[in-house]
Amino acid sequence: MAQRLTPAVVAMGSVSQLGTRAASFVLGTGADAGFAARLIDVLAGHDDALLAAYVDDETAVSASDVRLQLAAQTRRALVHPVFFGSAVTGAGVTALMAGITELLPAAADDSDGPVSAAVFKVERGPAREKIAYVRMFSGTLRVRDRPQLGSGGARKVTGIRVLHAGSDLAQASVSAGQIGKLWGLADARLGDAIGVPHLAAGGRHFAPPTLETIVVPVRPADRARLHDALTMLAEQDPRPLGAGAAAEVMHEGENPFLATVGLRIEPAPAGAGLEFRLGVELGSMPLAFIKAVEETVTVSLREGLHGWQVSDAIVTMTQSGYAPRQSHAHGTFDKSMSSTAGDFRNLTPLVVMSALRQGGTRVFEPVHRFSLELPADTLAPALSLLARLRATVRAPTIRGASCLLEGQVPAACVHELEQRLPGVTRGEGTADCAFDRYQPVSGAPPTRQRSDHNPLDRKEYLLRVVRRAGSPA
Repeated sequence: MAQRLTPAVVAMGSVSQLGTRAASFVLGTGADAGFAARLIDVLAGHDDALLAAYVDDETAVSASDVRLQLAAQTRRALVHPVFFGSAVTGAGVTALMAGITELLPAAADDSDGPVSAAVFKVERGPAREKIAYVRMFSGTLRVRDRPQLGSGGARKVTGIRVLHAGSDLAQASVSAGQIGKLWGLADARLGDAIGVPHLAAGGRHFAPPTLETIVVPVRPADRARLHDALTMLAEQDPRPLGAGAAAEVMHEGENPFLATVGLRIEPAPAGAGLEFRLGVELGSMPLAFIKAVEETVTVSLREGLHGWQVSDAIVTMTQSGYAPRQSHAHGTFDKSMSSTAGDFRNLTPLVVMSALRQGGTRVFEPVHRFSLELPADTLAPALSLLARLRATVRAPTIRGASCLLEGQVPAACVHELEQRLPGVTRGEGTADCAFDRYQPVSGAPPTRQRSDHNPLDRKEYLLRVVRRAGSPA
């Protein structure tokens, strides 16, 4: 730890039978001259007065003074006490808990300030009710209070339990510095702020999903239950290559809909997202029809040519046309003679796909940056593994007996990297991966099963849509 992180670490005791189920930890005390000397040696590096007093007379520095100085420097992150423990047997845990209480700074007690909290965990109760775990930064929340929840408005707190000493107790309120479980916040999600957002909790960033899993029920009858379960647990990326344009004109060709739609799709700068523009007069047809086209463009581009969402594109409506409202002599509306929003929603996917085919798209895949620490003598098998996983690797950095490898690897290979790394590094390798960028997929673009009526197959699409909507004139 001193070699990889910081030399300002001090072992807070001694360990016997390390790495076995019989491992034990003995906390160091002032009676242990060796422990006291090591502790003072680390502390004196940040306190000249302590160093001078110890050099003049070792006995002048008391054990209580050393503990006070250790707590003060720990709270300023100048030194870092190291405790040992076993999650299997619990050895050392008691000493660790005592060290946390003694050495780490306590949260400021601002119970009278404005309510400020953050949701850090969400779970479901026996009746499937949502329970939000919150950390209180300031203020006091009481049962029946209606705090602001994120950007979703005020929500009523219907129950509170406060975590204390390994259990949770029903309470009428939860205050600054405490951890609480709240009932009633049905819209709560991980990371939501409650009340006034806290500066220390700000700046959270949840990276966009880069992997996808398809979950299907074993029994078709359980689809609704599966959807509910996945909701409780609550997104590959193509871009246009060039510009493409297409149009479908009412009463011409094989257009069965009472609508005219022309679209031009062209690439936008990376990260710009989707932009819809009008290349026709705003009053050329009812606003509801224009909105129907815009909304359907967004939906159609979610699956593009290969089943992946198309991003960073400018879509311009270049042609429009509709059949004005027609009525019979007795005043009843004749749908067969008049355009509806449904005509535009059904026609637009065909125009979108024709424009995309003309311009073409390129499928991109997410790439993660990685940092691997491993024993230097395992470098060769690690490099071989990374080559098989299509990774690009920078020159390794050798640090004594350890080695640091950095580079990029396709997101689809990250799971295999994490699975195989222990095998090639004797279990001593560690990996840190995070999303970095998108890069073009080499070879044939991967496809994903579509969930729409597949406007790429015009005949099949029209059969499905016309059957659903009723045959238009």
